[in-house]
Amino acid sequence: MGTCMDSSLAAAVRPRHRALRAFFEYKGREVRLVSVQALEMLAPPPQAIFPRSDERGTWFELRDREGKTIYRRVIDNPIREDIEVITDDPNHPLSRTLTEPEGIFYVIVPDIPQARELVIVAEPARRPRDTGELEGAAESNTYRFDLDAGSKEGDN
Repeated sequence: MGTCMDSSLAAAVRPRHRALRAFFEYKGREVRLVSVQALEMLAPPPQAIFPRSDERGTWFELRDREGKTIYRRVIDNPIREDIEVITDDPNHPLSRTLTEPEGIFYVIVPDIPQARELVIVAEPARRPRDTGELEGAAESNTYRFDLDAGSKEGDN
């Protein structure tokens, strides 16, 4: 005689896929973690944990208590530093610079119990010079957020 497992018991035993959605606000170069929500979903898969020495761009990481990266994902820079605007100047019909960028964005990360810090490494946009060439690359901005500092919305 076989055993039949009750469906609610099976659901309780089944591993849960948990993720976190972290909401941020930015104004200029200041970025603030607004809230963290617990989700029942799979987070996007990780990418190479360690960036190449010559790697440029934007990514976010989860780090453990010792500062070791345990999850990393490359993303488009969510901090908008330019916006395309049509001008009256026939020599420069488009302008792209924002004097003080501001906005909101979120990232979804796996809910890893060992994760203590969320780090965003964001490469600033390269602006065109008067000659039409792009200016040299600026230093990346690194933003660090303590995941233990606040409670997670939806956490039981």
